[in-house]
Amino acid sequence: MESRVNYIIVGIFVVLFSIGMLAFAFWLGKYGDEDEYIYYKAYMTESVSGLSREATVKYRGVDVGIVDKIAIDLENSDRIILILKVKKHTPIKEDMHVTMKYYGLTGLAFIEIGGGSRDAPLLKPVDGEMPVIKASPSVYARLDESLSSLTGKLSQTLDSIDLLLSKENISNFQQSLSNIKDVSENIKSYQDEIEKLLVKGVDMEEDIIAASSKVSEASDRVAVAASAFEKSFSRGDYDIRGITAKSLEKFDDLLGSLKVLTGEIEEAVISIKNSPGDLLFKQTEQNLGPGERIQ
Repeated sequence: MESRVNYIIVGIFVVLFSIGMLAFAFWLGKYGDEDEYIYYKAYMTESVSGLSREATVKYRGVDVGIVDKIAIDLENSDRIILILKVKKHTPIKEDMHVTMKYYGLTGLAFIEIGGGSRDAPLLKPVDGEMPVIKASPSVYARLDESLSSLTGKLSQTLDSIDLLLSKENISNFQQSLSNIKDVSENIKSYQDEIEKLLVKGVDMEEDIIAASSKVSEASDRVAVAASAFEKSFSRGDYDIRGITAKSLEKFDDLLGSLKVLTGEIEEAVISIKNSPGDLLFKQTEQNLGPGERIQ
């Protein structure tokens, strides 16, 4: 009887001791390392689908902690609050940011801490408040935003194309092509007049060249007369009256030629000034002189 009581006491002691050891181990695992971690807060504005509590927190690919809490921000329902439990000696800088990433195609998400410069100060609590790490959108969020923007621009482009190809614009375009065709046909119908204008231009150029030749000849005649006068005067021939009579006669002829030439040029200029369209659409009849005939 006595040995049986001793076994019962030993059994109870072993059970209690085992329960105590398990409770101590649980407490040690749960709270014993609290001093080895620092809690940070992050605000996400995108969906955190696939992210769960106890999800891994990585620092440039190295596991440094876990996601301790996920909750909706009651002050701003567009944001999600993440509480990150990070190892104490992890160098979290003020200019670093957190990004949500995914494990391949499994859909499971984790938090990546990255960015930051080497000389930036460490992120520390302010007035006892939990330090906040800035959040940046994930690759999927940026891709979704880009696709949404691209879809909007594509829709605007299609609307513009529809407006451009409207029945009214197509009709106006066809009318413009018809007008261009009419203008081309009108220009083609005036081809003969254009050729005549070019011929008249050539004839006018020849007339001007001929007139210039006459002026040159007259100048040569004046030079010959002056040379003859100079030679006669140098030889002592002082019959000024005879010399001047011949020279004046030649000079009068020259003045007459110049007067006729000047009159012809003035008539041509006045004719073109008063009716420039005659060059294209009207052929002016020439006034024939005595004994002249149309070429």
